[in-house]
Amino acid sequence: MLRTNIFRSISWIIDRLTLITPCGARQATMERIEFEPTVVWRARLDAWDERSHAVQQSLAKHVNGSGITLSNRGGWHSDVISHVDAALEDVINEVTDFYRCILAQLGWRSAGTAEVTCECWININPPGAWNIVHTHPGWHMGAVLFIDSPPACGDLRIIGLRESLGLNVGPEMPSEAAASEPFLRRGIDISPRQGDLFLFPGWLPHQVLPNRSDADRISIAFNLNCGLDQT
Repeated sequence: MLRTNIFRSISWIIDRLTLITPCGARQATMERIEFEPTVVWRARLDAWDERSHAVQQSLAKHVNGSGITLSNRGGWHSDVISHVDAALEDVINEVTDFYRCILAQLGWRSAGTAEVTCECWININPPGAWNIVHTHPGWHMGAVLFIDSPPACGDLRIIGLRESLGLNVGPEMPSEAAASEPFLRRGIDISPRQGDLFLFPGWLPHQVLPNRSDADRISIAFNLNCGLDQT
């Protein structure tokens, strides 16, 4: 009798735990279907330490006038660069090569010979300047190469599309929970290193946070499109 009562008590406790646990026994019956992942690619240009000075000299030729205002706040933004020298042309070629690698990863077998359209411009953000949230509409991918990025110059912030649209993404969760569960992530901050290249979908909202260093943050931004079929 005592053993029977103990078993009944244990069964009652298990039943109650099943009711109060969010998943309980239903966990085993659920299937998780992943949909629409967002990817940001990080790369580094070849022999960047040896090339950076020549690239900075190349960019200096294009820094003139008051620039234009788009996503920049407090910084200088060039128009699209129309004429490039050898140093900048090498950078553009390498960026487009990384873009073709991404296309190949995504399954386009003709990525290696695809015709790629690329345009680029310069951003110079002095201390306190930043870039507001924006996208690259009409372009398959955007990219940014950090030419000079001293410590505390401002992170690249990638913002989840649901968050940027003001949709209900649920309660704010502890950062450690969001780090281990992609569904909970509202965005991600990435600290750039000099010579880092980031490539991301053109529709993905992003910004660069205020420069808290004592030096300029210098970068080249890119728009990328390709002409290929899905074979």
